[in-house]
Amino acid sequence: MTENPSFFSLNDNEILSQSNKFGFPMSDYLLVKNKIKFHLGNSYTSSNPHPLSRKREDWFYAYKMRSCRTALELFIHRHLPKYLEVHYIGTISKQHSNSFGSYLNKALINIKKHALNFNYNDENYKNVLIKWIDDISSNNDIIKIGNEFYKSLNPYNDIIFESVPVIILNARISQVMEGLIVDDRVVFLKQFCSYVSARRLFHPFISPRGIIIIAYK
Repeated sequence: MTENPSFFSLNDNEILSQSNKFGFPMSDYLLVKNKIKFHLGNSYTSSNPHPLSRKREDWFYAYKMRSCRTALELFIHRHLPKYLEVHYIGTISKQHSNSFGSYLNKALINIKKHALNFNYNDENYKNVLIKWIDDISSNNDIIKIGNEFYKSLNPYNDIIFESVPVIILNARISQVMEGLIVDDRVVFLKQFCSYVSARRLFHPFISPRGIIIIAYK
């Protein structure tokens, strides 16, 4: 799922000429007739189309992961205070999430791996970031430093309280986001087809995204 990052700065003709390069939005209604100030985002925008399907332990794990991500960005910013950037870390498995130190160590490895292909606001930041990761990783015990840093943030049962509202808000917004994407596909197909409908195939607890779009030419 991709989008044009400069979408809102383009005129209508430019939007239409570039619309086939991006996956959202697709319909003329959102592209031209009623441009909305909406971005999918490229930095840790997790999608959760049916939050009620999550169990208690799932929510606590989500709180912990958001807390670790928050601490990660704060850790980097405190070492590189001149820059305000977001970092791509990919997926970090549970085996690297037993402690923040372990999470930090794996995250820095992933950030360095993807840094050269990631678009930062400051072009010089890539080299600065990679050099800093190399220096801090080779000269320090990252796991120990990470655990001490996380402890200084006063987490409660591994959770930074300020991260909890973000998860709850995300759970509500993501339902709207999922619905908007499906609706955009429907409106797009209505431009070319005589009949279009969206139908749910499965109960959300079985398959949150179990929706099929049916169209007749």
